[in-house]
Amino acid sequence: MESIEINGIKYRQNEKQVSKKMSKTMTMLYGMALMMGGSYGKEKERPEVDIVSEFALIQEKKSNLSANDRKWVESQFYRNFTEIEENKL
Repeated sequence: MESIEINGIKYRQNEKQVSKKMSKTMTMLYGMALMMGGSYGKEKERPEVDIVSEFALIQEKKSNLSANDRKWVESQFYRNFTEIEENKL
């Protein structure tokens, strides 16, 4: 697995996780809520950015994204990457 380095800290990419299916009952309830005019499932448009490079900019406090978008980028980065702990003697 390839590792990346951002501001002197090494990260490795996590293995892909299998997403869980919704139960039949939850699928029905979700559909009923949408038919009743609920806003469920309508996600906010997210910026089209490279997560890794934007995360590096956030760490350097040079990002031009809004606070919500910065939080989203950080959560996506930490979901996909884990810090590598170096062996310290």
